[in-house]
Amino acid sequence: MVIELVEILRELKYLGKLYKGQQWTQDFTGLLQSALQLKKKLFTADYGYEALQQRGKLEEQVDKMLAQTTGSQHKKLTVFKARMLKYRDHLLTFLHRSAVPPDNNGSERAIRTFKVKQKVSGLFRTIDGAKAFAIIRSVIDTTVKNNQNVWEALALIAAMPVEYQDSS
Repeated sequence: MVIELVEILRELKYLGKLYKGQQWTQDFTGLLQSALQLKKKLFTADYGYEALQQRGKLEEQVDKMLAQTTGSQHKKLTVFKARMLKYRDHLLTFLHRSAVPPDNNGSERAIRTFKVKQKVSGLFRTIDGAKAFAIIRSVIDTTVKNNQNVWEALALIAAMPVEYQDSS
């Protein structure tokens, strides 16, 4: 499970405005932003050794902050903290694995093409047309993410014998 850190920061901003007198949301926001800054500095080789100490300090701070009491008058903040405690093991996953991003921007970018297609032409005329578009976009997006030549990938698929192509 990957937790969307940008959404958590957005929720913390809302809670900070809702409960102006308390400091917890600002401190937790700063802690998460420090984790994001660390992610930006890390190279793939750093995940096993170099970041271990910094990551450990951040995780200790997260545990301390989640153990703090914020008062019963801050009901929404209490619910937020309970959710963070529930998903604590997944909160900083992006600092443990280099391939895990702290946000889902890549996924949102992938569906943007479909939304633009839908807005420009209305809808797909047939289900088969929608499926074909989805398959082609999937191949193109995967090829780009793997730093491969899109034209060569599409040409390779077009040259495949019919029996290897999906008949569904």
